[in-house]
Amino acid sequence: MADKYYWQCYLQRPTVEDVQEFILYQGELLHRKYMEDIECVSDERKMEVSFEEVTEDPATALSQVFKALGWGEDFERFRPVVEAYARSLGDFKMNEHEELGEDAKAVVRERWKAWFDDLGYTR
Repeated sequence: MADKYYWQCYLQRPTVEDVQEFILYQGELLHRKYMEDIECVSDERKMEVSFEEVTEDPATALSQVFKALGWGEDFERFRPVVEAYARSLGDFKMNEHEELGEDAKAVVRERWKAWFDDLGYTR
């Protein structure tokens, strides 16, 4: 996405370093705003599911969200639609990306350290 879109967000053609800094900054900003906002939500209204849970079993993940919000019985009406949609994605292939080099990984781990720590991901 960065290669196709971000260059349009600048008045001048950005360097690779400019785009990388923009992405890292966005991650830091998003985390800061997320943490500010999530504090305003009462514990009984919070529900988080991992990307892996959603991609491995979307119906179960969505069911857990509905239950956490007190709508568990309502989900059963939607379950067949959700399961049919998930089946329709059977041939879907997620984007594949070149693996980051060790130096880049170290920068991400440092700059986005708060994400890893606050959400329990391994750095």
